[in-house]
Amino acid sequence: MFEGADWTTILVALISAAAGSIVPIWLYRSGIKRERDSVSGAIIAEVSSLIQIAYARGYLPGLQKEYRDLELRIYGTNAFTGNTIKAAYYRLSVPENYNLIYRDNASKIACMGPKHAVQVVQFYQLIQSVLADISPGGFLYEGTRDLKQVGQTIELLEIAMRIGKDIAGLETWKPEETVT
Repeated sequence: MFEGADWTTILVALISAAAGSIVPIWLYRSGIKRERDSVSGAIIAEVSSLIQIAYARGYLPGLQKEYRDLELRIYGTNAFTGNTIKAAYYRLSVPENYNLIYRDNASKIACMGPKHAVQVVQFYQLIQSVLADISPGGFLYEGTRDLKQVGQTIELLEIAMRIGKDIAGLETWKPEETVT
């Protein structure tokens, strides 16, 4: 079967086939790396921007002030004035596309690695929960006298801010500093 076979021809054919398949494989793998880096960079940029906007607009201190004011109103009342406690309000109108990059790339989050993927999903879920409380229909938007609910919203926002700073590499960043 192999008698008279020209091994040089066979070897050249095998080398050509191997070389021909290496280039597409390399291009495919480098494309995946570029896409992973692109998705990761875009998500990190969006998270960083959201954190900086939240600090610049004072969302957390605003919620904390509403909590303290409600606490003073509740503990400053007696049995006869308990029903007249002014509710705490915190209203925020957030554009629907505030998390556009995340929504467009949600199926690719895993390319950031397990730790970062978990953090990114946690961050956006926590933010979504806070937004549900302070957007139209939410208890803080409509007004509440429940300190526990307000405290939970503050806690969720604090956790989200901490996770977001970690994702964006802003652990040492102070809100007063300008990040460019």
